[in-house]
Amino acid sequence: MSECVAADCVAAAGVVDVRFALLRALASDNMSQTVLDYGCGAGGLSRRWASHTGQAVTGYDPALQADEIAGLRTVGVVAHSSIDELSDQTFGLVLLMDVLEHVDDPVALLHDACSHT
Repeated sequence: MSECVAADCVAAAGVVDVRFALLRALASDNMSQTVLDYGCGAGGLSRRWASHTGQAVTGYDPALQADEIAGLRTVGVVAHSSIDELSDQTFGLVLLMDVLEHVDDPVALLHDACSHT
């Protein structure tokens, strides 16, 4: 059983690598911009983006806990659990990864995310 779990983890890691490479390729014109990871969860993409690109990354997720916010700050990601904290900020690139399927009104969420560009 543990071999299957390990294989699933390796396969998932490969998918993450492919998705990350695709995002970087699509965002190559915005590589000098600040980044908002909208719906960052525990910050996996935020951390990886900051460490691989050197860009300033801000993560937002309404479910973030204080310890997760503190942990993200230790790796150079500014994290917020309240969208109000971002009201006056704009970003050159907004990432939404695995977000839209979790909300009741994806159009409203896209409108809100675009208001930060």
